Amino acid sequence: IVMSYTFRQSNENEVMALTKMSEAAFNSDKEFGGSDGGPTGYDNYEFHMSHFHEGRLFSLLNDDKLVAGAILKMQDNDLYIYRIFVDSTEFHKGHGLALMKAIEERFQDVNKYCLDTPEWNIRTNNFYKKCGYIATGKEHTPDFELIIYEKRV
Repeated sequence: IVMSYTFRQSNENEVMALTKMSEAAFNSDKEFGGSDGGPTGYDNYEFHMSHFHEGRLFSLLNDDKLVAGAILKMQDNDLYIYRIFVDSTEFHKGHGLALMKAIEERFQDVNKYCLDTPEWNIRTNNFYKKCGYIATGKEHTPDFELIIYEKRV
C-alpha cells in the first residue's frame, strides 16, 4: 500500500476534528498505564483554536483524510514538538512515523527537535526511541516524571 501524505498548517475548519482526535488519542493512554484525562487542553476546542491562531497547529492527511495532528513551537532555533496525536481509529498504520518524518522534513533548519513524554507511557517512549530520539533528562511534575527527548539535526 502506497501512502500519500500531506503535512501542512491546519485549516480553521479542522480544529474541532483535531480536538476530538486529540481527546481520543490521549484517552487511549489508559491502556498503557495512564489515568483518565491527558495533558492540558487535550480535549479543549479553545486550546486547539488558540494554537491554530498562533500558527502552531498542523495536520497530517493521508489521501486527503485527516489522520494526525501536531502542535509545534519554535524556541530559539529549536523545534519543540509540544504535542502529536493520531486518529485512534487509524493506529498501527504508520501515520505516527509519517508525522514525525514530515515534521523533521518541514523543519530542517533547526538545531534540534525537543519533546517530552510521561515516564509511565511505554508506548510513546518506545515510539520516540524508534524515531531516533535520545532521552536527555527528566522533569518532575506533581503527578509523574517526564522524560525529555532530543534529536540533533
